[in-house]
Amino acid sequence: MKMWAQRLEIVTNIAILGMLCLLLAAFLWRFWHSPQPRGQHSLVGTRLDIPQVRRSPMSIVLAIDSRCRYCTESAPFYRRLTNAASSKRVNTIAVLPQAESVASQYLSEKALRFDTIVSLPLETIGVRNTPSVILVDSNGNVMAAWVGKLSEAQESDVMSRF
Repeated sequence: MKMWAQRLEIVTNIAILGMLCLLLAAFLWRFWHSPQPRGQHSLVGTRLDIPQVRRSPMSIVLAIDSRCRYCTESAPFYRRLTNAASSKRVNTIAVLPQAESVASQYLSEKALRFDTIVSLPLETIGVRNTPSVILVDSNGNVMAAWVGKLSEAQESDVMSRF
């Protein structure tokens, strides 16, 4: 009987160590795959191939993800940004990787209004990290881009560009 108790203790210890390894792996995966920018390449000078940018001389493209903590935390700024843009007749486009129904619901919950909502993988427009605010001319050329949760100075910079 003592031998079975020792074997059970060994098996239990191995199971506990295995679970700890899985938890550590999950934590490390989330850390390395977080939406906080890490080495975002510059989009400035590239061209976004989104047909909706040709509707006005200037467009603001907001690349966000409904699962992104920084996107949600930045919603008050995005509300101010889209309100200011619409008053100046600047086209606003939200690009999300989720289905349009999920994207629309997320934007509605955050009280964010855009002229256009596009559902496509963010990598197809060159975006690696969310949130990304991209200022685009009527030909789709990126004039400026900001990545991550912006500071007050960066928010002011964005607002001064249009």
